[in-house]
Parts: sequence; structure tokens; C-alpha cells
Amino acid sequence: MTSEITGQANYLTQMKGKNKRPSILNKKRKKQLFLIIGAAILIHFYFSLPSPLFNTSYSKVLYDDSGEILSVKIAPDEQWRFPLVDSLPRKYKTCLVQFEDEYFYQHFGVNPISLGRAIKQNISSGSVKSGGSTISMQLIRLSKQNPSRTIWEKIKEMYQAIRLEFSYSKNEILNLYASHAPFGGNVVGISAASLKYYGRPLSSLSWSEAATLAVLPNSPSLIFPGKNNHLLEQKRNRLLKKLLNNLIIDDETYSLAIEEPLPNEFLSFPNYAPHALEFALKSSKDQRFFTSINFKLQKRSTEILQHHIKQYAQNHIYNGAVLIIDNYSNKVVSYVGNTAPINHQFHENYVDIIQSQRSTGSIIKPFLHASALDDGIILNTTILPDIPTIINGFAPKNYTKTYEGAVKANTALARSLNVPAVRLLQKYGYPRFHQQLKKLGMTTLHKEADHYGLSLILGGAETTLWDLATIYGGMAKTLLHFEKAPINNSYNSFDYTPPNLYANSSLKENYKKKGVLSASAIYETFNALQELKRPVDEGNWKLFENSKKIAWKTGTSFGLRDAWAVGVTPHYTVAVWTGNASGIGRPGLVGILKAAPILFSIFNLLPNEGWFNPPTREMAPCGICHYSGEKAGEYCNQIDTMNISITGKNTPLCHYCQQTHLNNKGKQVNSSCSSISSMSSKNFFILPPVQEWYYIQKSASYETLPPFESTCIHESKRKTLNFIYPHSNAKIYIPRELNGNRSQLICEATHKDRKAKIFWHFDELYLGETIGFHQMPIEYKKGKHTLMIIDEQGSEKVVHFELL
Repeated sequence: MTSEITGQANYLTQMKGKNKRPSILNKKRKKQLFLIIGAAILIHFYFSLPSPLFNTSYSKVLYDDSGEILSVKIAPDEQWRFPLVDSLPRKYKTCLVQFEDEYFYQHFGVNPISLGRAIKQNISSGSVKSGGSTISMQLIRLSKQNPSRTIWEKIKEMYQAIRLEFSYSKNEILNLYASHAPFGGNVVGISAASLKYYGRPLSSLSWSEAATLAVLPNSPSLIFPGKNNHLLEQKRNRLLKKLLNNLIIDDETYSLAIEEPLPNEFLSFPNYAPHALEFALKSSKDQRFFTSINFKLQKRSTEILQHHIKQYAQNHIYNGAVLIIDNYSNKVVSYVGNTAPINHQFHENYVDIIQSQRSTGSIIKPFLHASALDDGIILNTTILPDIPTIINGFAPKNYTKTYEGAVKANTALARSLNVPAVRLLQKYGYPRFHQQLKKLGMTTLHKEADHYGLSLILGGAETTLWDLATIYGGMAKTLLHFEKAPINNSYNSFDYTPPNLYANSSLKENYKKKGVLSASAIYETFNALQELKRPVDEGNWKLFENSKKIAWKTGTSFGLRDAWAVGVTPHYTVAVWTGNASGIGRPGLVGILKAAPILFSIFNLLPNEGWFNPPTREMAPCGICHYSGEKAGEYCNQIDTMNISITGKNTPLCHYCQQTHLNNKGKQVNSSCSSISSMSSKNFFILPPVQEWYYIQKSASYETLPPFESTCIHESKRKTLNFIYPHSNAKIYIPRELNGNRSQLICEATHKDRKAKIFWHFDELYLGETIGFHQMPIEYKKGKHTLMIIDEQGSEKVVHFELL
């Protein structure tokens, strides 16, 4: 019996052990299952928050150098939604928290007390009176673009709001909410709302204004300025009363705040630099652009431009542009890409003229002048021919349609004479100048040099206001850097870097021994450009006289389509364009009349300052012939001592001043007709015949050579006579008159002796003679012809040409 009992006990014990093993396995499996479920929940919790929280587009905002908004571009979805604010001012932050979520800083994304209160209110009223949502929950709802209100959505909002609190700080959550909250219409975010309702940045809002904006997102479709203002005022005042009760504001502040009027309409966003914003967008996908533009200068330069364009509109000139560069920093301080007067909204004022390619006119002449100085081809005072000119069919004309005969290079530049510029370019070489312009920063020369030819200097190419400011500003920076640079390393290789629009940029420095243009050549060019005198036909230049030293140049394109003006001081480069963006030319649309007045009005805004210091290391004194402007030769009667560029030492000695032997009658003699002892010597400034013919008409003091004594034997081929027109090997097309008949060919010649008689022969046919004034009309036929002139001394001149 005992043994049976013992056996049963052992059996039960064995069975108990066998039943215990599955129990242990079940517990392990449950634990693993709980771990898996927990991990899944954690993973889901971790990834429950979308990244980024808001996958939406934003408005593009352009700021000035002090952080003030200059221009805004609406977001692609047509919402005024500014980029995320970095911080919120105390007044607005306090109002927001007090109105939306008083315990925001205490809860973890969900406020159980508020939820309980909301549930109780909704049950007792039988309808939804309160949602009990925290700011964190509202932010989740905004990020999902306000889905339908259901219990399940509310649970998901709470769940994600808790997750939100693990990833963002309280201040970050407030910033995100304020940046994406609706404020009525298509205004989203507190930054846009502050400007739209009050026209001021968020930081300058009063308590009343901050309270108004804090309550707006609560029901933006029902309450916004101009609609249900009494409801908006009630909400605002309740919030202000709460601030008073919580001792956040005092009685006086409260009393003043509730008296402040509400805004009644939407205001326009700032739009002072729309073209600068578009330009910035081309180079970056940023949402905010912090520029170097000075707000006050931008606003005033825009007003000046609009004032002038409003006047020009009477002549159907509708567009203009202004660019101002700070030479010391190479930063843009004003960018007015285009403007048109009010009521003229259909004249393409959306086009950014600063970046548009337009015909140069004469605005690039200073670059040739400086290049010729730099290479020792001319001095600032060297005389250049200014006579009728035809070069391979190209016949440049001066704006005044007159000629000086001979004119000093600096005067020709200041007066923007075309013929001397073309002749100088011919001497310098247009392929060489084409390459030089590229080195300086002209980015619009897309064709080879032969495509432009000599017309390159008169507007045969196109440029932009941006490139012009780069080059003129680069010349100014060269002088500024030369002064402070080490003696052996004088030039900054970044002088001709395009100007920078951004506030955080800085001008690089890397000095080398040679620059694109020497400092001395630039200095002499700028001195020439200070000369304000202009021919009467070019406009009332005396209106622009003032005490400021400014190197300035104007330009007018062919067809009167573009009027340019650029001015330079040590501190600033100002570039101006006026015309029609459509390219339509207008009478009177010339640089001196339309662009120069704007240029000087803008310089009146800028501080008066000194002038560039002379680059004395690159200059040396030299004797200069008073008449020819070249280095003085042995026969120069009047010599001026001037500081010239060292490269100017390479220019030739004066060859215009020559010694002539005279008898006691004042006539020219030589050893064939007079003894040496009876001769007297006199130095004359002698120009070639054609130059002399025009020069005498402008200069009464010019002394012509006396004639030879009749008994003297002298060189018959001496250049005493010459053709003015036609030129040798010219191809001439004579148009028809209004009556259909061909015009006559009027040939013209000149003689040193103003009383000389000239005999004319056309294809060996004698035409007649002229005295004093030498013009001869010719009846002609198509083909190649020969024209010969002979004077009474037997001197002759022959020219071959073709009539088309």
C-alpha cells in the first residue's frame, strides 16, 4: 500500500514537471511578443511625425542691409506664406500662448484638463463648442492641411502632438505654428500678416496689434479686417483683459490698447526691388535673400527715376534703370531694374534692364582711351584727326555733324566725338580692343571681332548696365587698391569682379604686378571725364555743374533707342539707362538729355567726397607741346610740363611743329632762291591739309604757312592740297531725290593757301576751277572713275573711286 502511494506521488511529481515546462515557454513567448509590440509602437511613434513637418512652398523675400523687407514674391500656390520665422517677439508670443494654450509650457503636447473641460462642454451643450486642442495639436492639424474633424483624427492629433514634443523645443513649436497659421484670405503666417495688416515688421507691433493677430487664426474665414470687425474687436479685447488680469500688462497699457483702431483693409507688401529679387532667384533657390541694398537709397533712387520717366512719358519714353555700387566693398546699394510711371503698366516694366543687352553707343569710349594710354599709343593731350572719314565703307559721323580738324584726345573723349574715336580704334586695333573688353568684364561679346569691326566703339556691340558698372567700378577700385598696395604688387586681380548683391559677401584681395589697365591710365581717363563742357547741340550741360568731382560719360545708341550715363567717384559707381524696353527709338532720346539728369540727381543723394589720389609711382613729369599735345620736340615753341603715365614716354616726339625759313617779305625760301645769311627761321604748328581746312574754321589763332617765294624751286609734291571727299578706293552710292532723279556727286578739296586756284579733271575731262571754297559737282555714271586736282604751282592729287 505504501509503495503504491509512493509511486503515485512520484508520478504526480513527474507530471507536474512536464506541465511546468510549457508554462515557462508561454511566458517567454508572451514577453517576446510584448517586446515586439512595444518596439513596433516605438518605431511607429518615432516615424509618426512627417519629415519635413510642412511640405509646402513659401514666398521669396528680399531684405535690405538692415534686415528690412524690400520685396516679396508670392508662393507658387498663390499664398502669401513667408519662410519660417527664427524667433517671435515677446508681445506676440505672450498673446498667442494666453489665447490659444495657457498651459503650453507645462504640458507634453496634450492637456488632459483642457480635453476634459472640452468634452464636458460639448456634452452639456449637445454640440461642439470646444476642441481642447493645444498649440502642438493645432500645429499637427495645420501640417496635415486641416483634415475633417473626427474622433479618430483627434486621437491621431494627440498621438502626433506628443511625438512632436520629443523632436522640437517649445519655441520651435511656436515658431512653426506662427509661420503656418492662417490669417484670412491668402495670408499665411505671422510675418506676412504683420505686413499685410499693419505694414510693419512683427518686431514693431503694439500690444493691441499683437493681440489682434493672436486671435485671428482662431476663425480667419469669419473674422478678418473689414469683415465682422465688431467680433474681431470683442475677441481682441477679451484677450487684452486676460493679459491685464494676469498682470502681464498694466491698466494704462490696457486702456490705450483697447482704444487702438482695427485695420480695415489689406495693405500691399513692400515692392521696392522686384527685379533684384528676380535676379537673386536666378542664382539661388533660397527663400530669403539678405542683400547689401540700402533701403533709403533704393527708395529715393526709385522715386528720382519715376519722376523723370513720368516726364519722359510725354515723349513716349517709358522705361529706366539705375544701379549703384559701393566701390569700397563692391556691393550693390541700389538696384532699380526698371520702372514706369503710374497708369503706364503695359510698357514691359517687368523687364530687368540692368541685365538686358542693349546697344552700347559711346559709353565704352573711355575703355579705349584708357587702353591707348596704357599701351603708350597716345597721351591724354595727343591731337587726333577729326575729319570726314570713310574706312572700308564705314563712314562715322559726329553727333553734331561737324568736324574740328584736329582735337586733343581728352577733349574728344569729353565731347564724345565719334570720328577721333574710330580713328583711334583703327590705330589701336579692333581685334585687340575686342579682347581687352572681355578682360575688363564685358560678357556680351558673343561674336568674333571681325563681326563688329570699327563700329565696336560706336555701339556696334551690346552690353548691360551690370557689365558697365562692373568695368567702371573696377577702374575705380584699381585706383583705390593701388594706393594702399605694396609697391611691387600694385593690382588686385579681383578689381573687375562683378558687384555682389548679398550682405554677407566680401571683396577678395590678391595683388599682382600688372592690372588689366594701369592706375595711371585710369587716373588720366577719369580726369578727362571730369570735363563737363559739351557742345550746345548736345544739350544744356551747364545744368550739371556742381562742386562734386565726378568722372562721367554718356552714350546714345544708333536709332535713339538707348540713353546711357555712368558716373564714378571714389566711393560710388552710378549707372543709368533710359529708353523703351521694347526697343522703340524716340527723338531726343540721347544720353546727355535723358540719362545724365537722372545720374546727377542721384549723385546729389550721395555724400560729397574728394577725388582719387594720383598714382605717382606710375607717373613722371614730361614736357608736352602746347599745340600738338605730344612730347615736345626741338621745334615746339610753347612747352607745358605735365605729369604723364610712364608708358607715355613711348609715344613719339611732336612732328607737327616744324622749322621754316623765311625772307624779309615773310615768304618761304630755301637755298635755291636765298642766301643763308638773309634767311630767318620760324617754327610753325602745321597740320595736314584736310585737318587744317577744318581746324582753321574753329581756331582763329592758327597760323598757316606763308607761300614760297616765286623764284624758289621747291617740292611740288608737298602736301599743300588734298581731297576731303571722296576718299581713295571708296565705293559710293548716290540715292535718288524725291522726284526720282539721281543726286549729284559733290566733291570737295582743300589747299593750304586759302586764295589758291584748283583745277578739276574727271576721267581726263576738264571740269573747271575753284578759288578759296573748293567744291565741284559731278554728273556721273556707274563704274570706276578717276578724279584729279592741280593747283597753280603744279601740285596735284589723284583719287580713284567707284560709283554704285
